[in-house]
Amino acid sequence: GIAFKMEVMGEIDGINKQLDLYLYCNNVYKSTAIATVACVLQLIDCDIESPGVSYMGHVVNIDKYIKEIERLGMSVNIVWK
Repeated sequence: GIAFKMEVMGEIDGINKQLDLYLYCNNVYKSTAIATVACVLQLIDCDIESPGVSYMGHVVNIDKYIKEIERLGMSVNIVWK
């Protein structure tokens, strides 16, 4: 399997926030497909409107993306600090 941990810090409505995002999938190849399919589904739904080449993380709707990767089989755990 494969596991990712991302530590995020930023400001929401003028308040400093921090969260840890944990992703896990028991199959490395499946995790690659899940990430790709979740993005492609947003392209198909016309949720991504910026033309040209972009980094996926800059163009996807992150809330929809997280829900989609979870639906497709990746374990998602968000811990607010």
